[in-house]
Amino acid sequence: MSDETVNPTEEIGSDTAKFAAVEAPAPDQGESTEPEPRRTFSFGQMLIDAGVLSHEQVDAVQQASQRERLPFGQVLVRDGLMVSRDLATLTALHLGLPLVDLRNETIDLDAVGRLPQEISQRYLVLAMRMTDSHLTVAMTDPSDFQTIQDLTTRTGLAIEPVIATPDDIQENIDLSYRAIEREAAQTMAADGDARPTADALRSSQPTEVVQAMLGRAPDERSSAICTRDVK
Repeated sequence: MSDETVNPTEEIGSDTAKFAAVEAPAPDQGESTEPEPRRTFSFGQMLIDAGVLSHEQVDAVQQASQRERLPFGQVLVRDGLMVSRDLATLTALHLGLPLVDLRNETIDLDAVGRLPQEISQRYLVLAMRMTDSHLTVAMTDPSDFQTIQDLTTRTGLAIEPVIATPDDIQENIDLSYRAIEREAAQTMAADGDARPTADALRSSQPTEVVQAMLGRAPDERSSAICTRDVK
């Protein structure tokens, strides 16, 4: 499967097209070509400046986001205020970050496994690939510096965010962690002659423990079960 990074200027929806008016002008020929620092980003203010949402709508979404502990963009899409693809394209354009189509990406399961599934679900992020010092993470809101800081602390790696739609991220979270679970179960089944250690059992998924038990010889399984004679 080939990797694909989408040009965020392609396939822009009608709402997203409005944001061309709020993009910074191109530098003059005489200006320095040094890369500019990444701009401070606000979903809400950007939507207001582009005329997509009113102040009142943005305030309502912000309150719902804080109250329900959901990403701002996720609330926008859920409440029908924006289409997820338009929101992802807008975010990529404004931040200058790559927009990726996860359906055409090769996901490194070792990278996925650097984050517990609970954390990936909570933040709606997916680790895609990694090097010795960096972890590329697909997310919907890379302006959430608290999330990025938490991911950095948990993994010990510098986080390189890329943009993807919420639906794509959720779908690939489900697929990727199921694939990890299958691989772990196959590995434990292949090593069925060895008893799993207590540490291994504690760190394993419940299905992995069941697979490990089923892979042991019948006499070993029976010895692991406490029985009581009925008189």
